[in-house]
Amino acid sequence: MLTLCVHTLSAENTLLYCAGPVAVILNTSTHERVYVPSLDGGGVGAVTVHPSLKYFAVGERCSHRAPNIYIYEFPSLEIYRVLREGTEAGYSDLDFNQSGTKLASVGGAPDYMMTVWNWEDEGIMLRSKAFSQDVYRSCFSQFNEGRLISGGVGHMKLWKMASTFTGLKLKARSASLVTLSSLTRQLSVSSRMARPSAARRQASCWSGTARSSRSSSVGKSRRRRMRPPAL
Repeated sequence: MLTLCVHTLSAENTLLYCAGPVAVILNTSTHERVYVPSLDGGGVGAVTVHPSLKYFAVGERCSHRAPNIYIYEFPSLEIYRVLREGTEAGYSDLDFNQSGTKLASVGGAPDYMMTVWNWEDEGIMLRSKAFSQDVYRSCFSQFNEGRLISGGVGHMKLWKMASTFTGLKLKARSASLVTLSSLTRQLSVSSRMARPSAARRQASCWSGTARSSRSSSVGKSRRRRMRPPAL
């Protein structure tokens, strides 16, 4: 499956996306492109932009060692931070939280590791195996920065950063994907959706331009189609 995630890098018509061995910065007004090459030699697996638009992150792929995540300053393109040992072979997605204090990453085969970073200190806060198959998307909730959502081949998970007797941990709750066999894009969920009651559960996901939504209640189920919000 080929997916293309495009991020807004500045208010002046500048976009960021990854394409094989490079991250591409595209000026949509002049069509000028700036290429940021892979530093680990295996290509670029994922990119994302900091909410301040002052930084962007590039998740690498590498065949001979654990790849890094490089945080670049924009527009100077100087390396600001380097995050190490987050996955074994390559990153499949990255996302900053709304306040920009944390970065979430998810790796591909063979480990599929979900990691939450204190990226300014180049340190790992939390980590957990996301799934046993490909994970295409991992992102923070827009409504509660202590929650995340991840999804991929035949699954979707709702994550919570929870305090326990042994410290902060990532706890996951699985959610069904309605009729889709794989998840390509999904919306952030509110804290109410991230903590479904026994009587009501709801999951929403994107496939192309259509949103499928299913709500199930005790003794009752229904399915409806909804128009996606304007992007």
